[in-house]
Amino acid sequence: MTALSRRLIIATPLAAALACASLPPHHPAPVAAHEDTTAAPQGQPPLGAVQPPEEVVTEEPQKVVVPPLEERWRLLIEGPNAAYYAALDGADAAELARLQRQLSGAAKVAVDLRMALLKMHQGERAELVDEAPMELASALDRARRNRAVIGISKPDKVGLLLPLDRPWGGVLEAAFRFGLGEAAVDLVVVSSADPEAGMHALVFDHAVTLVVCGPFLERAGRAAVAAQRLGVPLISLGREDGLSGLGDKIFQVGLTNEAQIERLVQGAMEQRGYQRFAVMFPRRASGWNALRIFTAAVQRRGGQVTQTMPYLRSETTFTGVIKAMVGRDGASLQRNPGYRKCVAEIASTAKGLRKKRALERCRDRTPPKIDFDAIFIPDSVATVRQIMPFFELSDMVPNLNERSLWRTKKATENEGLKPTPVLGLRQLNSHYFASRSRTDVEGTLFVDAYYPYDEARPQPGEFARAFRKAFTRPPDLLEILIYDTAVLIAALAEKRQLISRSVVRHALENLKDHPAVTGLWSMSATGQVERALYLLSIHKRRIVSESARSAAQASKGKKRRRRGR
Repeated sequence: MTALSRRLIIATPLAAALACASLPPHHPAPVAAHEDTTAAPQGQPPLGAVQPPEEVVTEEPQKVVVPPLEERWRLLIEGPNAAYYAALDGADAAELARLQRQLSGAAKVAVDLRMALLKMHQGERAELVDEAPMELASALDRARRNRAVIGISKPDKVGLLLPLDRPWGGVLEAAFRFGLGEAAVDLVVVSSADPEAGMHALVFDHAVTLVVCGPFLERAGRAAVAAQRLGVPLISLGREDGLSGLGDKIFQVGLTNEAQIERLVQGAMEQRGYQRFAVMFPRRASGWNALRIFTAAVQRRGGQVTQTMPYLRSETTFTGVIKAMVGRDGASLQRNPGYRKCVAEIASTAKGLRKKRALERCRDRTPPKIDFDAIFIPDSVATVRQIMPFFELSDMVPNLNERSLWRTKKATENEGLKPTPVLGLRQLNSHYFASRSRTDVEGTLFVDAYYPYDEARPQPGEFARAFRKAFTRPPDLLEILIYDTAVLIAALAEKRQLISRSVVRHALENLKDHPAVTGLWSMSATGQVERALYLLSIHKRRIVSESARSAAQASKGKKRRRRGR
């Protein structure tokens, strides 16, 4: 049985519910593994098999061939009951169905009960036996209670599935309650350490109408699968692309990489006019996925990705990667006519250290081959800050600072040098990156859903001041997203749209222009929140909108022309 299948076992398995139970000694014996079932009389099932129910048929019934019971199950049934129940908990649906045909009596009742619990765990209704032996009565009562509450929810009752086993759990719960305010919502908070068990507690024990799930990718995916099977709407903070595609009950408010990259490429190509790009990305699944999305977005707009350079996740020096990107590695230099000409002019008498220094001068005088307008790095702010100085070591200008470009041109005698600024995701929206980086980051371009200095929309600034007053610190994006989700749920409760799961799902499917801190929310057909993202940049070590940076540059140019007159 796979690890995922084991996760789908009901929170209270038979082994736990029936730990002290014992099978009645008079239950019919199952078929032994060595018995020959082919010798049974025609029309009769093998010895020990369950007699199929009689049916009125117009044709001659086909003989039911039941395979013999495995020796393992025979020994388990004859042994301690705890081991038998534990084995049933680990069996999959196909094996349980086979045991149902092979067993009878109390042993079969335990299998029937386990099969019913497994079906209800997957959100399906199951038929239960009318009565069971005394030692199975408690498990049967629990199964009946679970069957009764499937599909039933309590109005205005919302569940939070958060990582309470980590510090983020309490932080997100506080932000959600801050956004909920005085709304008449009955809130239940459960840990997402075991997402399937948490979903079952919220659905079966608390009958919630809606679930809000925390951000961790693996937990968010498992919770979404369980929510879809149990038929309860779920709003996920996860940013994994395609999470909402798991079913019509799943809605996603997290800021996906796909949405960020799409807006970033649009701004870089339409507002700055870039057409060719280089991509440096970490050699892991998220990096390759970002490369795929970025390349597709660029090509749709007629652009081109000319360089793709992966690096190890644990990389600490990027000299080799950047040299290969700009044609300064050994193989590229040997193909460069200018470098070969410089090497040929070295005196034949130069030996040892003198020759080594002469080769270094030839390499330094060979200008970098830059066939791109900007460099996309889909990584953390710490990694981007670490990479930036290596660009300068390769005689590049990774910013839009005119003075830096002039100094580099003068030092390298490369009048054709052009700036190649860095593009990134929302991780670069950091005042520490803007003001404390060791290299100049002027003109770095990135996107985000939150910008508290938007003069056209006062809501982000008002939220930032209120949050800082309540928590004495600025908010993180996850806190902002769960705050926006809480505000949305409060609005649904006020409109009486939390009365049932079907009403909640219909309201979320038809969400249109809901005013949130992170922009106007509208729900797409795939269950993903759509909103306009901010295109941000860095100007004079401050984070500003790209339009504000462009306006400042234009104003600077006008002042220069007036002085020239």
